[in-house]
Amino acid sequence: MKRTLFIIIGIVALLAAGFAAYTLGTRLADSPSSEIMGTAFQTPIDVSDVTLKTKGDKTVSLADYKGKVTLVFFGFTRCPDVCPITLSRLAKLYDELAQPDKLQVLMISVDPEFDTPDIANAYASGFNPSFVGLSGSNTEVAKVMERFYVGAAGLGTEQYFHTDVVFILNREAEMKYLYGQSDMQYLEGNVKTLLSQKNW
Repeated sequence: MKRTLFIIIGIVALLAAGFAAYTLGTRLADSPSSEIMGTAFQTPIDVSDVTLKTKGDKTVSLADYKGKVTLVFFGFTRCPDVCPITLSRLAKLYDELAQPDKLQVLMISVDPEFDTPDIANAYASGFNPSFVGLSGSNTEVAKVMERFYVGAAGLGTEQYFHTDVVFILNREAEMKYLYGQSDMQYLEGNVKTLLSQKNW
């Protein structure tokens, strides 16, 4: 019964997160370019002030990545499926684009009680040494999730339902696109296009 309740809570949380994204109708629209297959924010959302911690409790601000195209994924290190699959896809993308200096991949943990900054970073960098894992206190992570319209709910102590999209930040550390799992097949080509646009 308790497990069922957790599942229901998780589903409700994700539906709420999806609804929040959907109701951004004045800010979200289909991508203006037929080549870009993600969902575009009509008005990019500045997240440059978002700060969390990485290896050694080093504070990292998304402003640190200004000048780069940044991919942000929310996950957790004990995830059995979507997180390792997504990060493997991002690692493959990164390699196939010849590991460009102007591209950064970040994973933000939705399980900060287990995923310390050291654990989160070790996990993310295990897929590629340049990937950065971020975490923080429960409060800090919750605030960041709210900024990104991400939902997560625990199932017991080792499993989470969570929003599994990949966000693309432009070179000003503004949220510009989001990609659901069904759009991931287009991500490599789209990122290559965005990297070629110097003023994007």
